[in-house]
Amino acid sequence: MTQLACTLAAAIVLTLAIETHCGLSGIRPCDDRDLLRDNDQRQPHKLSYAHDCCNGHYYDSRHHLCCRGRVIFKMSGHYCCGSTTYNPKLELCCNGAVKTKTGSLNACCGSVPYDNSRKICCSGNVVPRPSAGQLSGCCGLQSYNPSTQVCCSGTISSKPAKCCGSTSYNPSTHTCCRGRVVPTTGNSSPGCCGGTVYDRNQKICCWDNLHNKINNVLTGCCGRTLIFTSHQQCCLGQVTSKPVGVQSPACCGKLGYNPNTQICCSGQINSKTSGGQNVRCCGKQIYNPLTQACCGNKVFSNAKLCCGNVGYDPFTHHGGPFHTLRRCCGKSLYNPSFEDCCDGRYTRPKGCCHNRYQKESQYGYRLCRDFQ
Repeated sequence: MTQLACTLAAAIVLTLAIETHCGLSGIRPCDDRDLLRDNDQRQPHKLSYAHDCCNGHYYDSRHHLCCRGRVIFKMSGHYCCGSTTYNPKLELCCNGAVKTKTGSLNACCGSVPYDNSRKICCSGNVVPRPSAGQLSGCCGLQSYNPSTQVCCSGTISSKPAKCCGSTSYNPSTHTCCRGRVVPTTGNSSPGCCGGTVYDRNQKICCWDNLHNKINNVLTGCCGRTLIFTSHQQCCLGQVTSKPVGVQSPACCGKLGYNPNTQICCSGQINSKTSGGQNVRCCGKQIYNPLTQACCGNKVFSNAKLCCGNVGYDPFTHHGGPFHTLRRCCGKSLYNPSFEDCCDGRYTRPKGCCHNRYQKESQYGYRLCRDFQ
């Protein structure tokens, strides 16, 4: 018993010392993880227990909590609430204040505890729910049922009402056009064109401009202009004629074309007939990637790869006494029979990448700069 009492007394003294004295003898500042034991100034040691810093004081985080700069003895199941602790099984922490749970109080509204199964917190005010257990929401300082009501800037209305800004309206008799409630009487399919209501079965709205529809004629818009989509299309905001016999044309600049038989290359329409469906664009030209290469917007025949802006075929032998294959070094082609590619960027005569001399024969050498 005497030993237990001494241990508890020592723990209390240590806690009080930590809470009241920042510069404990033999302990370095909190940002230094090395602590001195037994006031030994010569040899620093780490304490055997876990430690942390709380407002300039060391504390054992296994047995204490740091609550807003205060070191407090940790009790099982307790957590910080402001500068003190609380038990969430028995208490609530409301805005840093500990409140006792009584009855069905199980939530906080600011610093006020309340029963969230029957009430709701709206802008800091506790108000009854529309119906217990049902979906509820806040409309300003009031509660409402979103499944049967709408909230328009703090005003509650029954559905099928809708909101138009801060005003509610009946969608069967009115509509909302640019924040104004307007009647829809006499319109079988009402819509808004700017701030005006119109019948979509009789008119078409093109950028706030109303146009009359023509019976059995397909119409559309090109900006503010009405177009007849059976033979017209809109390309870059301009009305242009559709290609004859093409059901789904595309635009190439301001012109229409047939994407099944043509290809658009930088505003230039080209036929696919010369290369079939494999053709691709190379600048404004077309090329077949199976037999050609596009290098620097130029087409090279019988080429597979590009070296800079030049096309070549690494598997094709070229004329000359050695019939060599060409290779690419950086952006230039070279002959590997006579040259080396240095660091993948530039070429030098054979053996001259990193040497001053080139072995000319078994009897002599030649300066590499003589080849340059």
